[in-house]
Amino acid sequence: MAKHVGSEGLDGRFFEVSLHTFAPNRPLPCDVYIIVAEKLTRLRVAGDTFSSERLKSLHRHEVRQLYLPVEQKQAFKEFLWDLATNVTVDRGHRVAAVTEATLLQTEELHSSRELRPAVEQTIKMLEKFGPLCASQVESIGELLAPIAQGGATQYRHAANTALFAMILAKKLYPDDSAKIWQAGMAGLLHDLGERKLPEAMKREPQNMTREEWENFKRHPQYSLEYRNELPEVPADVWKAISEHHEFHDGSGFPRGLGGDEISPLGRILIVCDHFDTLTRDPSGKAALPPLEAIMMMETVHPDRFDPKVLGPFSASVCCLRRHLAASHESQSKAELEKAVG
Repeated sequence: MAKHVGSEGLDGRFFEVSLHTFAPNRPLPCDVYIIVAEKLTRLRVAGDTFSSERLKSLHRHEVRQLYLPVEQKQAFKEFLWDLATNVTVDRGHRVAAVTEATLLQTEELHSSRELRPAVEQTIKMLEKFGPLCASQVESIGELLAPIAQGGATQYRHAANTALFAMILAKKLYPDDSAKIWQAGMAGLLHDLGERKLPEAMKREPQNMTREEWENFKRHPQYSLEYRNELPEVPADVWKAISEHHEFHDGSGFPRGLGGDEISPLGRILIVCDHFDTLTRDPSGKAALPPLEAIMMMETVHPDRFDPKVLGPFSASVCCLRRHLAASHESQSKAELEKAVG
């Protein structure tokens, strides 16, 4: 029998996950709920599976998120890692598992009252995750589809920036595993200084006063106030975090650094943070499609970014065209095979 919970029961009791994460015919580690008529309805219990047909039906009905009990979050994280590393699972679901696992860890990192244990857990994750990300995900364009399926949360910007930064670091420093996981850590922590900003500023950044804007511009430096609390985070990561709003031409903030004054890791973070901001505007009014965003970065303000970093990033994003074309071709072939029986 279906179990119903009022949608207000979401608060603190359930967490949201992307439908795109679930692979067909794999036992579920926890109960799964869906919102029907403003009520949470239990769709599956732990141990059940989703058939391929059922997942397609949910997608056709424009279901994008499902909901899981908070007390079962750790079991779901382990489920994601199994998906991400299991070669018998198709590539699309492995990539989706990577993005969802990163998002869950980002939420824990930014919402935890005890910051240090969360950071220690994140470092352990990234030490394993760097090689995994490098081997499973070939391009930033490949990441964009599952990210789009996931919807928006307040933690997604940090998760996206971390994923993009790791893929870009892999392309620029293919033999430097430390650089790859440090890029991920810098992405996850780059807005740590915003903890020291008033909540109203973070909720409505488009309505900031001049005085609030000047305070906001200091948040990269505010992040450095956590260095003594988090000695596990390498110095290169802190430096990149402090630079993520600087620009190659010296027009950024808070210090107006430019060119070689910005660290290699900082240059990666600047490109990835700016791209995700363009494609995920908090107000929802100015967000650009990925290919338009990269075109704007290349043509409107090209001097803001190190061309040796922006070039490989652009090439990686533009793989999205091929990824979408391949997905469309695969879908069309499947529909044809079904039609001819």
